[in-house]
Amino acid sequence: MNIIRTTYRSKTGTFTATNALLHPAAINAQSGQPIQYAGAGSGQAIVMPKIVVGAAGAEINIGEYTAGSVRVIGLFGNGANDQALDADAVSARISGTGSSTKITLPDKTEDGPTQYLVKYERSVTSGAMLSNTTAVSSDLVKLTLFCAMGDPCEDSLRPCYVVIPRFAADPSMTISLD
Repeated sequence: MNIIRTTYRSKTGTFTATNALLHPAAINAQSGQPIQYAGAGSGQAIVMPKIVVGAAGAEINIGEYTAGSVRVIGLFGNGANDQALDADAVSARISGTGSSTKITLPDKTEDGPTQYLVKYERSVTSGAMLSNTTAVSSDLVKLTLFCAMGDPCEDSLRPCYVVIPRFAADPSMTISLD
């Protein structure tokens, strides 16, 4: 490959890349914090949320949940939400211990919710967690991209590298949910 242009005088710039995948390293570059990996072998666990939607009256396994973290809210068939169950009502519906802990959702009533959303936190030993806080800004890195350069007159593609020697990802993260 030949170097087409090298520019070192530019002070700032905007680079926008669109990708259909949610890549952990790319998202985490915006936060400036390292990715936290949970490992069963190392004994390092991470507390993460879990969300489960169940039919009214169903029994849902919530396993090794973190005490006091279970939240339950009713969902109607038209997309509307009911009021959240209070902490006492939630704890009264939890039974069992350890990995066999379950929560029994309220029964279906004539005008009541058809489903319930259950959110709780649990400690996991496999997985990764990305954090984005306002207290830490992203580091400067050297970004090297391998791209395809198109020539509209010749209808051909040529491989090229784009090198940005001092790159910092914008911390105002945007994630499209399309």
